[in-house]
Amino acid sequence: MIVVCKENHGLGGTVSNELLVGGGVIHYLGCEYTKGEAESGCPAKSTNTTGEGLIITTTLHAILGLLLPQNTTGVLILPIASKTFTTLATAEKNGKKCGPEAQVAGNVTAEIEPVGKPSVNGTIKVVSKEIQEIDLTHGLGLAKAKLTLFGEGVVLTTTGEGMSSKAVEVT
Repeated sequence: MIVVCKENHGLGGTVSNELLVGGGVIHYLGCEYTKGEAESGCPAKSTNTTGEGLIITTTLHAILGLLLPQNTTGVLILPIASKTFTTLATAEKNGKKCGPEAQVAGNVTAEIEPVGKPSVNGTIKVVSKEIQEIDLTHGLGLAKAKLTLFGEGVVLTTTGEGMSSKAVEVT
């Protein structure tokens, strides 16, 4: 089963300390099934919205770390309250079921740019691998990021832009 979305936007979130951003959600817009059990063009949405083609994650937080093996600055993005990243609603097209309700669980890693200079604009690029390791800073240890759907690994590919009201420097 493949779901493709045209765009995404990170909303909310607060820099809690030098390692943690919390309380944000991601909105994926223009989402539809393109392959698998569902027929092409079937609109996808999450269970927490009524908007066709809109997938909204649960509340997330991001922990700063070092992506391995490439040794680049990144974050581990994970749900705050559970393992559920989002839940896809049952999808229908022309009265025919084209996608089952399904829980997407786990977490993802993302590379951050720019690094080492203050900026009010930033880019977060989700690493396009089923499993990505990240060494979390200040002794939190090594974590393996993985999203699952029906118990199988899934790959999330996305790039998002972020803005802050003050210049932020990621090092």
